[in-house]
Order: sequence, then C-alpha cells, then structure tokens
Amino acid sequence: MVLPLENVSLSSHTTMRIGGSARYFISVHTEDEMCEAVRFAHKNKLPFFVLGGGSNIIFPDSGFLGVVIKIEIPGIVFEEHGREIFAHGGGGVSWDALVAESVKHNLWGIENLSAIPGTVGASAVQNIGAYGVEVKDTIEWVRAYDIQRDIFVTLSRDECAFAYRTSIFKKSAGLPTAPAGQAGKKLVVMKVVFCLSKNGIPNLRYGDIAKYFLDRSPETISILEMREAIIKIRAQKLPNPQTLPNAGSFFKNPIISKNQYLKVQNAFPGIKGHEYLGKVKISAAWLIEMCGWKGVRYKDAGITQKHALVIANYGNASAHDIVHLSECITRDVFERTGIALEREVIII
Repeated sequence: MVLPLENVSLSSHTTMRIGGSARYFISVHTEDEMCEAVRFAHKNKLPFFVLGGGSNIIFPDSGFLGVVIKIEIPGIVFEEHGREIFAHGGGGVSWDALVAESVKHNLWGIENLSAIPGTVGASAVQNIGAYGVEVKDTIEWVRAYDIQRDIFVTLSRDECAFAYRTSIFKKSAGLPTAPAGQAGKKLVVMKVVFCLSKNGIPNLRYGDIAKYFLDRSPETISILEMREAIIKIRAQKLPNPQTLPNAGSFFKNPIISKNQYLKVQNAFPGIKGHEYLGKVKISAAWLIEMCGWKGVRYKDAGITQKHALVIANYGNASAHDIVHLSECITRDVFERTGIALEREVIII
C-alpha cells in the first residue's frame, strides 16, 4: 500500500535544487503502487505529476498543489538470445547504473550515453542522446501504465514514436488531472528493455571522441575505455549537478530548414550545424555563446562558463530567476538570428 507524505520539499528531488513543496508525495516501487497512487489523486480530485530522477525538471517556487508520484521501480536483468542480450531496466533505476552494469557485462550499445543523470524510465520519455547516439536505437520495447484506461501496455520501438528529445510518453494526453501543458501524461514508463550486443564496434563519429582516441584503431578500444572516455569528456564540458545544481542542457539544438540555415550562415559564417533528417541541426550552445550569454548571471541563476547550454543555480536561485534568464536568452537569440530556441528542461 502506498503511503502519501504531506508537504514534501521538491528542491531535494531535482538536480536544480529548486522548488517549493508538494501537497502530497508518493514513492512507487511496483506496478500496483503506481495504480494506487493515480487512484489516490483521482479520488481526491488532485492534479498529479510523475517524477523520475528530477534531472530535467524545475518545480515552481510555490510548490505543487497536487500529488507528485516518484517512480522508484527497481531491477536490472539481462536475458541472452543468441548474439543479442536484452537488458531489462526498471523505470526507477539510475540510468548510469544500467550503463555501468551493461559495460561490466561487456555489452555494447549504450556506452556513449554514460554519465547522463536521470532514470531508465526518463531515458525513454526524453529519448536521451549524446556523442552520436540516441537511446531509441537500442530500445526494444517499453512497458507503460495507461492512466486513462488503468491498464499496463507494451509498446514496440516504433509505437513509442521516438524523435529528437521526445517520444509518445512526453506528450500530454490533456487529462483533467494534469496541470496546464504539463504532467499527467497518458503513458507512464514502468520498464524499458534494450537490445545490446556482445560484439560491438566503438562509435567514434563524434569529434571529441575521435580526438580522444586519435592514435588508436577502433578494434583495440574496449567498451570500458569507451565509457571512461565519455565520462572524462562530459566532465570537461558539463558541470556536475552534485557540486553545481543544474538540469543539464537547458535548450534543444534547433532543427531548421537548409534554406534558413544558408541565410543564417551568410549572417554568421561561423555557425555550427550538421545535416539531420534532411534538415540542419544547429548548435544551441554556439548561438547562446555567440550572442554573449556565456557566463552571464541574473541573481543566483547563471549560464555556466563551462558550457553555454547549461543554466545553473549558484546558490539561492528561484524558479522565477531561472525562467526569467532563459526567456531573456531565447528572446535575444531570436532577435539576432531568427532562430527560436526551445527548452529541453520542463518547467512545471
């Protein structure tokens, strides 16, 4: 049976360390508890929000006047099928714990996604990606709770509708219990199954990785060396949220038409972009830095010197401070370049 806690501070449940209190807070460790938590919200006619690791969320300073349901479903299991291994990860498992365990078993496929904060469940919701890899490329199927029908369903990779930093799980179903534009999504991830390989090839397409292994041939690079390289490269570029509270990449990299890219390129010859599904993906970090925002502070909210895509809490920043700074950046970049930045971080 789930035990709702009252007036729980949300700042300690997010990597940004910001937010007021939740009216009710429920941790769920099983599918039955998930059902109970949602029914509790429905019974009390309260909005609810499903929380993973809190690495991509900013709660308001006023808190959340409803039920925050934190997914803590455990478990990592490997199943062998010929040359393929299926890794089953509970929705509440730390994403990097799954990567580390896979690497320990010498299984290729998700090593380039090492050191990304968050949970296994959130990896599918967000379709996380880094260093030339998106998690959708390894996902076999996902078990989810359909809130509207009160049943559990299994979705294949194609049914998950994965795209750049999104999926079917990220789209709100417009439930009456959901706060405007956020939360209460129709499908909540309970478990994700990944198809990994015993005989992988190092993915060195990303520039920093290729540079790291410049004097090595791919066949001599072990999966453990790949993981260690990714962790070192990330540490050089991105601040650790445990020492400097942040939510990782605050904005998505814009995807624009080739014609728009050529126009922007004429005005800004140094712009960084590469072809992506017939369009061009632009470096949001480059745009922000080019517009002079790297290192800029607003009260205790600030763009880090380490990476222009990261907005951090330098002490006692409020949710309002973070949002205000992000809106100033978005407006300025659009006025200068005509490119609209879209937040990757979810503002509740």
